[in-house]
Amino acid sequence: MSEVAMPPTSLDALLDQVSDGVWEEGLRVLQGTKLAPTEAEHVSILLRLMAPPLGSVILDAGCGFGEVARLMRAERPDLAFVLLNRNGTQLRRAPRGSGFTSIQADMGAVPLADGSVGGAMFLYALCHVDPLAALSEAARVVRPGGFCFIFDFVRTGGDNALMERHLHARAHSAGDFMAACEAAGWHDVRAAPAPGDDGTFRALFADQALFDAIFAEVRPVLWRLTK
Repeated sequence: MSEVAMPPTSLDALLDQVSDGVWEEGLRVLQGTKLAPTEAEHVSILLRLMAPPLGSVILDAGCGFGEVARLMRAERPDLAFVLLNRNGTQLRRAPRGSGFTSIQADMGAVPLADGSVGGAMFLYALCHVDPLAALSEAARVVRPGGFCFIFDFVRTGGDNALMERHLHARAHSAGDFMAACEAAGWHDVRAAPAPGDDGTFRALFADQALFDAIFAEVRPVLWRLTK
């Protein structure tokens, strides 16, 4: 499938700069919390928890550099991935070839046919978009009985002012998130805490007090939904 060009914005330019910087630092998995010391071990845990059926085609919405999909396919060659990202700088570094299709588009407007994939995953991606729009699109393109796997922040208190100002992101309460899942057509919504290490993400901040303030009342959570 050919890539669809997106009009650039000032936020896109900022994301290009940040993406180039973390790439140069050697970071490939763009997530706020790691469940294991290495990226490969972390992704292996995510894959085990997601538990995709044999031969699944999975929409990786907001795929970053596509490293998660690459590592998952290395462990499970039966899987195939549709790598969706609005940001072309990140998507150009994503894996190519058998088992990978790249699409440059928004998570709220996925150019795929209804019921065309077996599952979807949002890994630290929903915090950057309207969750109801993205989850609704995922429910549309995932076939009946398919899954949606989410790893992201949940807000336990406070507000998103600092997170929006410094990260252009929002963390939603568990109740709001549950309501969005149900409104989008997902059921059997299961959540589990995701204790891990935020050291890699923290190291990107020169101001540690600011980091603590932004993340004082959020925590990482894993969700698995069924259509």
